[in-house]
Amino acid sequence: MAANFRNFIAASQQKKWFLPFCFLMLFAVFLSMGWVGFTASDDDSYRGAARAWLDSTASNIGYTHWSLRHTVTLPIAASISLFGDNEFSLLLPSLLSLFLLLYVVFYCVRLKLGRNYAFTAVIGVVSLPIVVVEYTRVVAEIAEITYLISSLFILIFTHNTRFQARGALLAGLALGLAAISRETAIQLAVILCVLMIKPVWITRKSVIICGLIAATLVATEMLWYTAELGDPLHRLHVDMNHGDIGGGVDRFTDRGTGTLSREGNIQVHWAIDPLLVIFLNEEFGLFFWLGLALGYLAVFKQHLFDKAVLKYIRALLAISALSFFVVSSAIPFLNLLPRYYMFSAIVNAIAIALAAPSLFKHVPARTTLLALLTLAVSMAALTIENKNPIALERALVAHLAANPDMYIVKSPPTLANNMITLSEWYKVANDRISVSTRNLIDRGLTGKQAYTVHILSTEAGYDKRAMAAEIERRFGTQHATIVDPGQPWLSRALIYIPYIDRLPLDLRKRLLSPNDTAVLLPEPISSP
Repeated sequence: MAANFRNFIAASQQKKWFLPFCFLMLFAVFLSMGWVGFTASDDDSYRGAARAWLDSTASNIGYTHWSLRHTVTLPIAASISLFGDNEFSLLLPSLLSLFLLLYVVFYCVRLKLGRNYAFTAVIGVVSLPIVVVEYTRVVAEIAEITYLISSLFILIFTHNTRFQARGALLAGLALGLAAISRETAIQLAVILCVLMIKPVWITRKSVIICGLIAATLVATEMLWYTAELGDPLHRLHVDMNHGDIGGGVDRFTDRGTGTLSREGNIQVHWAIDPLLVIFLNEEFGLFFWLGLALGYLAVFKQHLFDKAVLKYIRALLAISALSFFVVSSAIPFLNLLPRYYMFSAIVNAIAIALAAPSLFKHVPARTTLLALLTLAVSMAALTIENKNPIALERALVAHLAANPDMYIVKSPPTLANNMITLSEWYKVANDRISVSTRNLIDRGLTGKQAYTVHILSTEAGYDKRAMAAEIERRFGTQHATIVDPGQPWLSRALIYIPYIDRLPLDLRKRLLSPNDTAVLLPEPISSP
């Protein structure tokens, strides 16, 4: 039976359609499951910075680290100018960055290892939950990671080819763009310096050319800041203050309280929290665990791998580990977000993907089961990940769209601001959303249906009966309208696991009911 299964795997890999089909299927499934969209967080700041470029006749230097990330804001500005101000325009540059990332990985791996390994590599990338989660929203990493991976792969996979000289130039351009995207791009500079100690996968000449091109691009930006502001280190000053000049972040005092940090990571102690992020965060699934196992096999079970591929597996695993330690060393200056480890995670995932064909030849049944388990865990992670943190705002705006005569008043300010942004895209007049009744009275709208928003947090889990009882207890028998954004199906299933109610409150809410529910109560609108 094992022999038949081995033959089946071998025959499938020989069919030209098999790996492209697997890639397209996984890409479509994971993209649909991991889709995030607008979150009214950093993406709103990038949108504002992009619109400032469109609304102004002069250049916009920017005084926050969002507006200074021109590799993010300028593509968004171009997208808005072409397709209008909507959610599609906001996300289009992110999707294009994802396609560019996949193309570069595919092209570079095919150059050295062939078409089958190239498809295997991109399958590994799209199977990583954090990739589809982050590349379907707007964050700085969409530009930074694309350029960092491009620079690294162009250098490594054009080594000793006729493209080596041109590759060094392109890698330098990519590294320079990454450097002006986000300050954590310095991790690749550190990695390249380490690789130069023993130039097996790259040449020192290529790294020097790459560094000079990147430095030229960064210096050009500094000259621009000097001409406009007289401060060549303007970006550094803003970035080190984490936002507006005069701000600041102290990682050791900004951890939040409870089992989960403010960023949603399990926290124990700042010294080991980075390890908890990569091994216990749902956005990485099993990939870092598999990376550990692969590292053992690559050192002690070398006979399992094709020699032509083994050196790249080792290189990528070493780079992934080095990237992890470089980023972790900066935790006193950064809030510990999982996406800071995207570079390490993607490189690690590609190393695992490149190892898969060799392992299929030796232990096809076990490798297949492990691959299926990895995909299952990744899908479960995408399901339990709260990909829609403004689900309540979306549900409320949709409710307004379905009830044209309805007005919402006395809404919490943050909720109201998010709803006003969404209302532009849902074709709902934003003057129907307010934080007080005075605006409606002043406009003579005393006869309209107005409602006050009360937020009902469902810490105990997704229990409709408990929710109804809580509404009855808090609001009596008034005619309340419940607007419930719904919960992920896996969250609804987890509530039936024995003893899950003994988990810490913040962790239980994160798993079982990440989105709150709104109760709309009638608010009389009458002149005083």
